[in-house]
Amino acid sequence: MDLNEAIRKHARWKTWFQQAVSAGEPLDVTILAKDNQCDLGKWLYGEAQSLYGMRPSHALCLTRHAAIHVEAAKVAAVLNAQCRDEAQRMLADGRSFSLASSAFILALIELENQAAAERDRLPHAPVREFGIANSRQAGEFC
Repeated sequence: MDLNEAIRKHARWKTWFQQAVSAGEPLDVTILAKDNQCDLGKWLYGEAQSLYGMRPSHALCLTRHAAIHVEAAKVAAVLNAQCRDEAQRMLADGRSFSLASSAFILALIELENQAAAERDRLPHAPVREFGIANSRQAGEFC
């Protein structure tokens, strides 16, 4: 998974979560509270840790992703207590869940920006056309 796919995955998860709340589906609070059980959490603690773990923005992503799960668990607990209207209000713009989600997306974007800046600073390999690395070698073929 790359960082753009991570953003798309978060958006799909958020949509699923909002639909589950709207439908009044009971949700597992214990699982929702764990930030390493969803696909994105597994990626953040696995592949992304290997690729980006040395960057401060990766630690920020972990913190903000965990915050989403804390808020999701709160919403699920309210929903499971048969307070669907209140659970839906908790998902509204400007509320804790929405703010945590936006903050996480911003952290992912920051991580992508840091990674892109580092890629741009890497020395590029010399351009090789037709397998010829320099003019001396080109003369060998003429």
